[in-house]
Amino acid sequence: MTPKIINGIFQIPTRKGLVMSSSSKPAMKPYGGNPWRFFATSGGASCLPIPGLKLLPGTLGTLPAVLLWWLLAEVLGWHISILAGITVAIFVIGIPLTNIVCLDIDVHDDGRVTFDEIGGYFAAMTIANIAFNPVGIGWMFAVFGLFRFFDMVKPDPVWRFDRNENPYWSLWSPWIMLDDYVGGALAGLLAWGFFENADKAWALFGVYVGLTFVLRLTCWWAYKNCDEMPTPSLLDVLQGPPKSWDSSGQKERLSS
Repeated sequence: MTPKIINGIFQIPTRKGLVMSSSSKPAMKPYGGNPWRFFATSGGASCLPIPGLKLLPGTLGTLPAVLLWWLLAEVLGWHISILAGITVAIFVIGIPLTNIVCLDIDVHDDGRVTFDEIGGYFAAMTIANIAFNPVGIGWMFAVFGLFRFFDMVKPDPVWRFDRNENPYWSLWSPWIMLDDYVGGALAGLLAWGFFENADKAWALFGVYVGLTFVLRLTCWWAYKNCDEMPTPSLLDVLQGPPKSWDSSGQKERLSS
């Protein structure tokens, strides 16, 4: 079985399956317990106690990346090769880091674990920085908004990289980080397109978003007419990828 890390010590999980969704989240204090939590939660930004905002942890956890990117870029003279190297390093470090914390609380890709969002934003800015160098503060927040769209809605092909590997989920599973880097790459390319030709970029983005929602509504209709799968709400369909629509059914099957 996959080793689990509790308070810095490797242990073996005894439960039959790991929780696949963060809809029922255990308490997680960024400054206590596992010392890796502080880094995984963007210095605790994603754990700020603001109730009623489901999508906010990822957004709050990504905001420090904007400041971090700007500081590093200023210190390094906006040297794209060095910034790209840092982006790759964040990916490599983030694989064990995010898995350590998620294994610690038995929730795969918990929304409060936002080190992957930090890396995804860096990936977006690395690509955008090729088009316009240095990047102004307005463009930095524009890229932030684009990245949050891809990270929250997870349109094709982003959601296909957002995979659960239970029961083979391990310390070195790349999937928690990978979907954010794919979304970041798409956000960076789209920002590049806006910089080169805003009218064409808006048109392509509109078609892309439209096709995404048409495909999701088609899948929702298929789920609704299939007795074997729980029917997701229309809001879940528009906000999340297909793999998350039957999360309640997955948890029931895992606990059985």
